[in-house]
Order: sequence, then C-alpha cells, then structure tokens
Amino acid sequence: MLDPNNKSQNRLIHKGGVNDIEQIGQVLWIASDDGVSYYPLSSDHRALLPPIPQTLRSHKTDFLAVDQHGILWGISTDCLWSYNPNNHRYIDYSQEWLAAQDSSLKLTWLHTSSRYGLLIGSEQGVYQFNNDKIIYYKDSASYGSTIQVVEAEDGRLWFLTEFEVFHFQPLQHLVRTLPLIEENLRLKCLLLTSQGLWLSSSKGLTLYHFDGSVKKHIGSPYGLINNEFQTRACAVGGKESNETLLFAAREGFVHFQSQQIAEAPIPRFPIILSQVNIDHRLAHIGGLAGQTLSVDYGKAISFHFGSFSHLGNKYIEFRLNEEEWYPFEGPHLTLDHLFPGDYHLSLRDQHNPDQIATWSFKVVEPWYLSVFALISYLLFAIVLILLVIHWRSRVMSRLNDDLRQQVALKTRQAQQQSKWLIHHNQQLRKKIQIRQLWFKQWLLKNQSLLNLLVEKAAANQSNTLIGVAERLSYHFKQINVLNDGWGAKGMCQPLGPVLKTMLEGWKHDFEQADIKISCDIDEQLPNMSLKQPGLDSIFNLIFSDALNRLHRHQTLTIKGIQRGKSVVVTITDFGEAPQQLAQQRLILNEHKTQTLDDVIQLTGGYLQLFSSSERNLIELTWPAQIQTAEHSAAELHLASDVSESHWLSKLEKIIGEHYSDPEFTTSVAAALMYVSERSLQRRFKNATGKTFKEYLTEYRLDQACRLLINGEKVSQVAFLCGFNDPSYFSQRFKSHFGLSPSQFAEDDISSS
Repeated sequence: MLDPNNKSQNRLIHKGGVNDIEQIGQVLWIASDDGVSYYPLSSDHRALLPPIPQTLRSHKTDFLAVDQHGILWGISTDCLWSYNPNNHRYIDYSQEWLAAQDSSLKLTWLHTSSRYGLLIGSEQGVYQFNNDKIIYYKDSASYGSTIQVVEAEDGRLWFLTEFEVFHFQPLQHLVRTLPLIEENLRLKCLLLTSQGLWLSSSKGLTLYHFDGSVKKHIGSPYGLINNEFQTRACAVGGKESNETLLFAAREGFVHFQSQQIAEAPIPRFPIILSQVNIDHRLAHIGGLAGQTLSVDYGKAISFHFGSFSHLGNKYIEFRLNEEEWYPFEGPHLTLDHLFPGDYHLSLRDQHNPDQIATWSFKVVEPWYLSVFALISYLLFAIVLILLVIHWRSRVMSRLNDDLRQQVALKTRQAQQQSKWLIHHNQQLRKKIQIRQLWFKQWLLKNQSLLNLLVEKAAANQSNTLIGVAERLSYHFKQINVLNDGWGAKGMCQPLGPVLKTMLEGWKHDFEQADIKISCDIDEQLPNMSLKQPGLDSIFNLIFSDALNRLHRHQTLTIKGIQRGKSVVVTITDFGEAPQQLAQQRLILNEHKTQTLDDVIQLTGGYLQLFSSSERNLIELTWPAQIQTAEHSAAELHLASDVSESHWLSKLEKIIGEHYSDPEFTTSVAAALMYVSERSLQRRFKNATGKTFKEYLTEYRLDQACRLLINGEKVSQVAFLCGFNDPSYFSQRFKSHFGLSPSQFAEDDISSS
C-alpha cells in the first residue's frame, strides 16, 4: 500500500497482506493477519491518535466497517468488537457472537446500516446485529455464501453470491432474486448508481433497473472478454449525475462514466476487436481505430474477435492484405512466421460482404534481415569459402608432398630390401647346395668307415657291434635319402616324432585360433615305409586346411594306430566340411606341383575322406616297416641322438628368451643349463660346429634384420638385440651381411 500524498516518492506505509481497509476522517484503518493498525493521512492527526488496544494489535482481523457514528466495527478470530476512536472505547461482543453461530463458520463480509444495524455475511447466509442482539435470517441460507451487500437510501438491500443476486428486506423477510442474462455465471462485484445496479460477472457487465429487470448487458464483443473481472474489487465515486465506476480486471482496471455507458447505443457492425496479444501477452485492449500496432519479427500476434450471436463463426471470413478470403473459425486468430512489412487484416460477414472491418499492424524488420546485413552475409560467405578453398589446397598440397616422400622412401627401402633378399636367397641356396654336397661327402666318408667297422667286427665275431654298425649304416642311408629330397627313393620314418615335431611348429597358430589339439600316438607303432619323403609337406597342408575350417573352442583329434601291416593316421574334427582337400596342390620343387592325393600316393600311401553333418574324418594309410630283432640293440644309440637334439632345443629356447639382454653371455647360459661353461662350449661346438658366442651373435643379427624391415631405428634395434653400443652393432652387422644397417633399411645416399 502506497501513500497517495507522496506519489513522487512512493513511500511504503504498510508492508504485508491486507484483509480489509476503512477510512475515518483523515485516518486510514488497516486489517491484516497481524492485527489492526492505522495510518494518518494528514500530518495534523499523527500526534493526536493514542495507541490501539493490545487486543486489536495482536489478533488477526478479517473485516472492518464504519457506521454513521464513526465507530469502527471488526471481526477478529472468534471475536466481534467495536472501537470508538473519539473516546477510545473498546467493546467485545464475543459472548453474543459465539452463542449465535458455529465456531467453524467462514465469514465473507461486514456491513453497517443506519436502518438495520450491523449486517454480517457468511457462507451459510446473513446475520444481523442490532441492539446487542444477533438475528440469523434463514431465508438467505438457500443462496449460499454471500460475497457483497449493497444498500439503497430507501433501505432496500441487494446481496451478491457467487451465482445469484437477491433482493432482501430483513424487516419484512422478503427475498426476491434478480434475473441473470445466462445460466451458470460466476458473479464478481455489485455497484449501486443513479442509473441502477451494475453487476460484473464472468460474461461482462449487466445494468439492472431498480425493479430488478435487465436494462443493458455489455460483454464480448464490446471490448470485454470472458472471465476478465476480479471478485469484490469495484468502487463508485463522483456526483449522482457524473458517477465513475472502477472495476479490477486481470490486466489492470476498467473505468467508465456510468451515465455515458448506460445511454450509449449498441454498435451496428457485428464484428468487434476485443484484444490483441503478442506472444501470448496482452498488447492492446479494444479496437485499433487509426492505430498501427508494431510487432517484432519472429513473434506471433493473436486477435480476439466477437460477433452477434445470430451470425455464428461459420459466416465470418478474413484475409491478410489482398490475399483470398478464408473462413474464420473460433474467436481467436493467430498469425505467426510473418515476414517484415505492413499488413492489413480484414474481416467481413458473408451475409453482408460489402461491410468490411480492417485493422493494420506492422512486422518490424530486424537488423539481421536488412539489405546491408544480407550483403554482409554474402560477402562473409564468399570470403569464408575462399579461405576454406585456400586452406584445403595448402593442406592437400602438403599431404601430397608427404605422401610422395613416403612412397619414394618406401619404394627405395623395398628395392634395397628386395636386392638384399635376392642376394641372401642366392647365398642360402648356394649354402644349402654346398651343405648338401658336404653332407653327402660326409655320409660317404663315414659309410666307408662303418663298412670297415663292420668288416672288423665280423672278423672279431662281435655280434652286438655288428648290429649297431648295421643300424647306423641304415640310418645313414635314410639321412642320405632325405638329403636327396623328392628325387630320393625308399625310406622309413617314425610317425610319433614326425607328428610331434609338426604339432610343435603349429602350436602357436592353433592357440591363437583357440582350437584345441588332441594327439594320441601309440609309442609301439612301427616306422612307416615311404617310397619318397614328404610327410612334412602333407601334414602342413592338412593342418593349414583345418585351421581355416574349424571354429573357436573346437578340437582337432589325431590318432595313430597299426592296422595289419599298415600305419593309419586318423584326423577327426567337427568343423566345416573339407572342400576339395584332396585336390589342393603342393609345391615339390621350383618347377613342379602335385595335388595332395598324388603326393600321398608318391610316398606310397593313400588318402580317404569321410564328411557328414556331424563330423569330418581324414584317414591316411602307409605301409608299416616291421622291425627285425637284429636292430633292437641299436635303440640305445638312437636315444642318445634324441637326447642331444632335446638339449640343443632347450638351449635355443633360452637364447630366444634372453638374447636382448646385453649381460647374457656363455656363463649365464651355462648356469641356466646347469652345466659348466667349459662343458657347454665343448658340447655346443661338437653339436653345431660353432662356438656359443658366434651362434649368439648370428642370432642377434638375424633378429635385427626383422626389426629393421619393420621400420625400427638403427639405434633402437641395437639396444633391442642386446648390443650396448650402436657403432659396434653396425660394425658386426656390416661384417656379417656386407652392408651397414642404415643401407639395409634405406637406399644408399650416394645412389639416390
């Protein structure tokens, strides 16, 4: 609440909620939840007013009223009281009031009358307090909770409820309701003027004659909309011939001259603009005669119209500017997504198409849609495209240069490596040929020694020595056959060692594919009698095919058995069927290939395939060599050969695990093999013809070749292969291969 005498300063005179307010002279009395307080409107009265009684200042007060004697009446919590500001007399009527009504009764208003005393409105009807007596009028109970009461000078009373207005004379107990313009209205406020009774409701304003008949109704579409007025918020002021009415509305206040509106004629044109909303917010109430409403770009504008009830919405049409007419359904018309510019909205009645109502509004052009902004956007887009094209051309040029350099580098490396590989292959081929010749000469030399040993053993009649010598002579022949390759004729091989060796080589591949291997070979199996060597090539092709057919967690089962005079190898799996396994080709030498079936037949065996939806079976059969009793004495010597091979395999495994350690030497290897360093050197020299240090250096250099081919740096390769000094590594590498590590990895600088 603000002080009306200090509008410029807007000084707050009361802070908090206000339940009711009354004015006695120059003093404003305020009722709130905290109690009763006052504020003198004139500075002359501020020092004359005594303090308010403690009872009024500390109890919630809902309603206030002033009678013709200037006595203030009020209702606090369960208390009816009166207070005379002149003599400061306070009277409590709690006993009479509590005896006359229910303690849970809700009060709605308080009114003082010179004729009827104090009238009290409640949700159950009307009470009268006069001459210290409280009277309840049962006839008012049927109309429910009363909102307001209006008293005329002749004593007539009009009571307002939420749904009815009734005329009530307490002394004669006569009740008569006033007619409403429509059923199910929600009534808001009632005012008494010289023209009659003004009633605000959810449908607008209605003017009644004093006899209760309807004189005029003003609602939609005459500038008012439904549910616009507030409850119990109205006032009348001015002289009888110039009365001004004030009603509280949702968006502010509605005020007008009572006589002017009562005598104003009804507009002829049936279409009237009630209000305009912009983005669902009220922007204008009433018509737009001679006005042009401005709307920001991107916002929606809504028009609310009204028409006479006999026309109906289906006969109304609208158009925007000079476009076509469209039927208008409903009282609301919303326009959105409009381009900037001036617009004219026109409405007409189909029954009277010549009578057109037009309203104008303008959609303001934003700065970002102006011609200057559009030109700026275009120039910015062109510049941005040119910059992107320039940046992309530079990036692509740089990438192309890098790609050409990488391609040239990789090409030079590939050329150099291919030259080295060709040269290395030639050396290996020549080395193999020389070793084969040397091995053959060694066999012939030792065969002659064995023959001499047999002759001397026969001369000395030593049967054991003769058996061992013949057994060694037989193995020398088999080794000679293996050395001759596919051109050799006739040999015998044990199935167990061959399969175990093959499976050891394929073990890593099957583990990576998560395929299990089950091998069951009878140790008492005789050797297989082969016409030609080639078991390694045959089993390599079969295992490679199984690796492609089997799935994860499946098992490849291998069994070796003797069936009569044959050795049979069965390979069972549950994978996909072997497609054309027998027709897959094997490389015999540089100029000749054969199918798997032909190669097995060349070795003296035959192949059988059995496949079904449940499992696959591969069966290989070769003739068995029946071992004679004379050769049994030589098994001890064969076991020693196997032991020597196992020792070398174990040592090679240790070298593969520790070659990258620079501290790994002959003494470390001897400790890991549980032998002395001297014993290791002597046994390794006898087995390989090389010292352990020479073999370790060659192994490290071979591993370095692999790393250099993969693109590793020379210094990094040196440390990874157990060389502490990169220069010493380069020296050893060039001494062994004939070129430096950098020449091996890249093209020669001088040649480039």
